[in-house]
Amino acid sequence: MTLAMDLDREFAVGLRASLFDAQVTGNGRAGALPRSMSVRQVHNVLATLRGMLAWALRPDVRTLPAEFVNPLGPDVVGRKPAKDPLRAVKLPQELRIRRVEAMDAWQLCHLAPSLVLPMRPDEATGLLIADVDFERRRLRFGTRLGGRDFNKGRQSFEVPFPAELEPVLRACVAGRGAGPLHRGRGVFEGLASPGPNVLEDGEIETTYKATLAAAGRGTVLTEQDAKAAFRRLLRTMGGASCDRLSREFGGLLRGLGIVRGVRFYDARAAVTTEMNRSGVPGLELRNLTGHAPGDVLNAYVTLDPDGAMAAYFRAIGPLLSAIDSRGRLLLGPRDAAP
Repeated sequence: MTLAMDLDREFAVGLRASLFDAQVTGNGRAGALPRSMSVRQVHNVLATLRGMLAWALRPDVRTLPAEFVNPLGPDVVGRKPAKDPLRAVKLPQELRIRRVEAMDAWQLCHLAPSLVLPMRPDEATGLLIADVDFERRRLRFGTRLGGRDFNKGRQSFEVPFPAELEPVLRACVAGRGAGPLHRGRGVFEGLASPGPNVLEDGEIETTYKATLAAAGRGTVLTEQDAKAAFRRLLRTMGGASCDRLSREFGGLLRGLGIVRGVRFYDARAAVTTEMNRSGVPGLELRNLTGHAPGDVLNAYVTLDPDGAMAAYFRAIGPLLSAIDSRGRLLLGPRDAAP
């Protein structure tokens, strides 16, 4: 096959069959045990290729001839498999408590918030110091820099956090005036120095604009490119990466004897499930997890995130107590927080 025009239905059907036969490792890790791709992942591969071909056919792109017919129709790609609504929670509260009890100071500050709040890993590492409102005890998420940095749902929302997380978040801030909230282990422990050291929020945007101006021609073409450039800048400022959080998370699980089947992202599912079970109303649940409002009632109902989260915080009292106890041991007494 040498031309895009050779991508016909026969190729698409053969590709689907080969994907089901393919043996892959998780995230392409060398040395990991190969296994067959899941039905969900096969769908993701086919849907991605279908989207790429549809993009290439757009009139404003035109990298494929107008007579090209996308062979990846619904009968080939299929429907995305639904998750089992009765599936077990991979990170129940008891396991999260055991993880907290095994954490060091860096892990407590960077992983514990994700065991309590429904943050995506990308949202956690994208937090800035300015996004923490200690007076109202809220974390702010949303689009910034004129749309160049955004979360998955492109939603702006605030999530209340419990009193037990305040010392942890203050330890993350560490008296700094601006910059990424979460930092790499070396920077957090004083063993490494960040690149650009910013003192005010305005300096972050100024530095980012200078970074874009210095980027090579054609390197920042899409919104995702712009976001990736900003996240790289945060890491040069000492910020933590999603990969680092995931590795530390995996290390804690291995220390508890759990080798496979649980990811850092599963913490979000566990938290969201407990929020639902504790009685957080549907509209608040959608908002607090950063999903786009899909109910017309959203236009008429005023949300009460603090009241909704209060019941959830009571439901996870043992976990919050464990975080508080570990924080006092590793970070010092609560009244020592600035």
